[in-house]
Amino acid sequence: MTATPTITAMHGATLFDAGTNVQFANALARDGIVRIESPPALFGASRFPDARVLYDELRKLFALPSSVLEQYRADAQHGEGYTPPGIERVVGYDPDPSRRFWDVRNPWRYPNIFPVGFPELRDACAALFMASENVCGLVLRTLEQRWRGTHEHAVPSVRSADGGDHLLRLYHYSPLPPDAETAVRFPPHRDFGLLTMFLDGAEPGLEVEIGGQWHPAHARVGSATVIGGRVLSMLSRFGASGVSV
Repeated sequence: MTATPTITAMHGATLFDAGTNVQFANALARDGIVRIESPPALFGASRFPDARVLYDELRKLFALPSSVLEQYRADAQHGEGYTPPGIERVVGYDPDPSRRFWDVRNPWRYPNIFPVGFPELRDACAALFMASENVCGLVLRTLEQRWRGTHEHAVPSVRSADGGDHLLRLYHYSPLPPDAETAVRFPPHRDFGLLTMFLDGAEPGLEVEIGGQWHPAHARVGSATVIGGRVLSMLSRFGASGVSV
């Protein structure tokens, strides 16, 4: 009988110790996904936002009337801000009629926009963006050090991510109607790019693919899930986990 694969979890306080980083790199190479328990331990709690505060602020944000949110709509020139339902899509599928989101870019390089009255959200997003960028940089550095000089698991240097177009995306899904034919909100796909990091503790629904099987990825507040993207998979032998909502 084949054991059901699970998401490998590691504690942030020891994540990049000499022994643990080997386990982390092996897990990402094998499964394309690793969960970090207590990511604030990587930098100190003062540098990582409280996910509960962030989620409370997001509920208030997406509770605003559509007419207000549309005033902050993202466009081709300014990627920051609001995108309404029915815009984004997975190739081969229709646009999602229930998924909307707010994009935040590097707060030191771009003029991110937020409605008046959301200073806590602005601060939490800036802190989360910088902390997430640091976590992903440490992940790439760990992979680079683990397999430096080997052909089988050659990985892009962490320098390849410096100055990249990194993005923090804040999602919100409208409730499903009672007569909905399917519970799939966003079809199965693999994210582009090197890495995607999900801040855990939101509503259940996210699923990830491990070993050809789909598993719920919902976890408690206080953890984060790192997933390898298609670019990482193309440039190396590391896995790229599929995701679905």
